[in-house]
Amino acid sequence: MISENDIIKICKEYNIQVSEINNFIDSSKGEDDIRYNYVINNKFVLKMNTNGVITEKTLMEIDALQNRYRSIGVYCPRIYKTRECNYLYLYSKDSTDYQCYIEEYAPYKTARDVIDTYEGKLKMLGHLGRLAALYTNVDLVETHSMWSIIDLAPLDENIDEKQGNLNSLVESLNNRSFNVLADRLVTINEEMREIIKSNFASLPRCVYQGDLNPSNVLVDDKGDFIGIIDSNLFGTEVNINCFLNECMYYLEEKDFETLSALEIYNKMNDMQAKLLNKILEYYELNDVENKCFNAYKMIIDISFYPNVEIMKYCLEENKEVEKVIELITLMIDDK
Repeated sequence: MISENDIIKICKEYNIQVSEINNFIDSSKGEDDIRYNYVINNKFVLKMNTNGVITEKTLMEIDALQNRYRSIGVYCPRIYKTRECNYLYLYSKDSTDYQCYIEEYAPYKTARDVIDTYEGKLKMLGHLGRLAALYTNVDLVETHSMWSIIDLAPLDENIDEKQGNLNSLVESLNNRSFNVLADRLVTINEEMREIIKSNFASLPRCVYQGDLNPSNVLVDDKGDFIGIIDSNLFGTEVNINCFLNECMYYLEEKDFETLSALEIYNKMNDMQAKLLNKILEYYELNDVENKCFNAYKMIIDISFYPNVEIMKYCLEENKEVEKVIELITLMIDDK
């Protein structure tokens, strides 16, 4: 374990004198992926990892991205440098090597502590349009965001996540003998991907934080959006792909229990359109984006992870199966 003396030694490399350790958060994923977070003096967060993912280059790119967010009025914590002017500091303890860095402690609460509402998303998502309007195709990074289609994100293996999600939905449909619908999904997915591939190089891109879940979104005392933390899943992304993913409606089991398939479908599209319009108040789609827009929307509709998981659950548990099948049919008929 890391002792107080260890923490003092590491912080000294960043010219920070430790007066108190306010909190400790262990977000480790296992013995090979230790993630320790120490709140220091209520001003700094010392982050210690063993997975080797965080590098000096990564931190430099994250700091540059967070400067961009601050330039459009979105709070992002600063990353501090050591006395040697590096972001990363390597520390060994008991034969374990830790990649360490220190970030500003955000003086706001997360959206996880308040109700995640449509109104809250509406206030928050406009910043994506402002960011893209200023920084599209500017100093893109090699890392791709978790939303990536065609390109692979760091956690993807061989295929992008959306393709993996679709494969698993197709398998569930086949297991329930909905083979014709499963085959249609495969065919339409391939057709939409071909449209994207033929225009892929020309699609505008930007670097995004890439993970706007409530635990990473900051709000003020009134519950209004004020900033973002945790850019570990940051990366370059096709603008319209980022926009459409972040505007997606997350299906719930109660949707299938209380609404018809058509009502669910209309609810999903209405929510996405309203949120997307907020982004597009600040960013104008060009011709190639308009050309590929429906292809991206189709792929996202049929392979968005949380929604795929809900539909698979219903299929596997024999709950509202007819509505699930009708909803999928509505999605692929609207192409």
